[in-house]
Amino acid sequence: MSTSADLGRGLTGASQQAPTPANASGPTRLEAAGATTRSRIIETAERLFRQYGCHKTTVMDLAKALSMSPANIYRFFHSKDAINEAVCRRLLDELLAVASGTAYRDAPAKERLRTLLAELARQNLERCRTDPALHELLAMATRENWPAVAEHAERMVSILAVIVAGGMKQGEFREGDARRAGRCVHAAMTRFLHPALALECETFSQPTLDDMLEFCLAGLR
Repeated sequence: MSTSADLGRGLTGASQQAPTPANASGPTRLEAAGATTRSRIIETAERLFRQYGCHKTTVMDLAKALSMSPANIYRFFHSKDAINEAVCRRLLDELLAVASGTAYRDAPAKERLRTLLAELARQNLERCRTDPALHELLAMATRENWPAVAEHAERMVSILAVIVAGGMKQGEFREGDARRAGRCVHAAMTRFLHPALALECETFSQPTLDDMLEFCLAGLR
């Protein structure tokens, strides 16, 4: 009769003899090539969107620019809308990289929060002026609440919460729910961070960006 120890040794032996999956140590060469092709499609789509806009750029235009067939593009993206969202996600990830870099700096929380929000507002308005086609893509994605935008908002709230939590720990801000506070700060700054509102509200003289930054910091103290 087998004991539990015998069964344990049997299972151990079986696991030691089991073959190791080919991709256990990382992506296969085919997977890596696929990821590279996918990245090329997104990068090229961003370039064409910047020149012609996402509505005027077709999958055929993209295929021609990449010297590949439309069918090959559809191997990686099931629709033109999926390409639009991938470009949108790429642009939003650039903002998250800026936010993360600021959030983990060695500086007081109030300084990090002010710097982060001011830089995001600056980049939002600058893109609106210098890259109107890409800005319109982000504005459309925000108005229609694409999954990429919803995910971006949650990740940005998490980054703000990290700063707020640090300020609470150091006594700069009063104690409380850091994530809730981060979400409130994000909502309060909508006029300056929302792609569709940046240009529309630019002519409003009050409140200024500095006014709103001070308002948010005062609410946290």
